[in-house]
This record gives sequence, C-alpha cells and structure tokens, in this order.
Amino acid sequence: MLRKVIEKTRAKFNISMIEVDQSNLWQRARIGFTVAGVRQDHVSKVIENVHEYMESLYLGEVIDTSSEIIVIGDEI
Repeated sequence: MLRKVIEKTRAKFNISMIEVDQSNLWQRARIGFTVAGVRQDHVSKVIENVHEYMESLYLGEVIDTSSEIIVIGDEI
C-alpha cells in the first residue's frame, strides 16, 4: 500500500519521493521527497500541497513533518 501512495504522489506532483526509514513496523513509515524549483515561494507551496495531499488520503495520522529549503546561488 505504501508503494502505491508514493507512486501516486510522485506522479501527481512530479517530485522525487522514497521511503527513507524502514522501521520494520507495518504501522509506521517515514517518507522523504525532493522538490526543485527556481522560486522559493513556488517550492514552499509544492511542499505544502504534498503535505496536504498525503493527509487527505486518510491512510493514517501524520505524526511529524519537517522541511529544509536549500538556496543555491542568488534567489530570484
């Protein structure tokens, strides 16, 4: 089931996404994803939309999220 969620989300948002921590517990999963873009506000919005989409699937409770935006060069 987790693979289907990752594939659906990856396709919907055109992002890289993977299960990053295999805890060997069927009740938990940790998923990481990467968004690249030219404008920081666009990247932030995509991250927010992915979080909202994952929660809207009602597959379980989202316990925690964290984001890191790395700016390379001059921000536009």
